Order: sequence, then structure tokens, then C-alpha cells
Amino acid sequence: MIKKTSGPAKLTLVTSSTAASPGRKLGKPGADLWRAVNAEYDVSDAGGVELLRQACEASDRLAQIKTQVARDGLTINTKSGLREHPLLKAELGLRSFITRTLVRLGINTEAVQSVGRPGRKGLDYRAFEGDE
Repeated sequence: MIKKTSGPAKLTLVTSSTAASPGRKLGKPGADLWRAVNAEYDVSDAGGVELLRQACEASDRLAQIKTQVARDGLTINTKSGLREHPLLKAELGLRSFITRTLVRLGINTEAVQSVGRPGRKGLDYRAFEGDE
């Protein structure tokens, strides 16, 4: 097991899906997020579990908003004319909340890979001399 830590939440990378119950009823989007996170990580501290639970509930709400906006359209008619759907701001806020919460859990962190070509150290350039 590889232990990942980021902020106060402690995450352990696991190889099998040992997802605990979220403790509250979630809709399909929230349950899918819960399973996806728990398939890779064991979020076991109380704060981390609550953060993940909140993100999953926000994911359910986001799905409801997206359904309503799809039904109504991106714009609505008002007394003062055509305006953007008021739920678009709520959608943006929920997306932001979910991503910030996952960042707080440390779920977005990956090993940083170097960019560019490898350095000269350790390479034997004599192997390339006869290629001209």
C-alpha cells in the first residue's frame, strides 16, 4: 500500500474496492463518485469521510440542476427579456465546490513527472558517435 497525505486528510491507495457506506442515501451520480474514490483510496478519517460525503451530495444536486437546465434551456424569458438560466450560476458553484473538495482530500495529486528530455547524467553518448 502507498500512503498519500495532503492536508489533514490521510489517504491510502488501495488495490481492491473496499468502499464503506456513505451513511446517507445518495443518488446515482453521488454513489458513482463515492465508489470511484473508494475504489482507489481508503478515506478513513472522519473529516475526510464527511468531505467526500458532501462532494457526493453536491454531485447529486448538480445532476438535478443539469436536468432542469436541459429541460428549460440555457436562457429563459423574463419580463425584461431573454436572460441566462439562473441555475447556471448554481451549477458553476457546485462544480467548483466538488473540485475544491476533492483537492482538499488530496485525490487530485499524482506523482510529478519531469518534462523535457532526460539530462546528460548517466547517458553514454559514445554509443551515438557512429550513427552519422
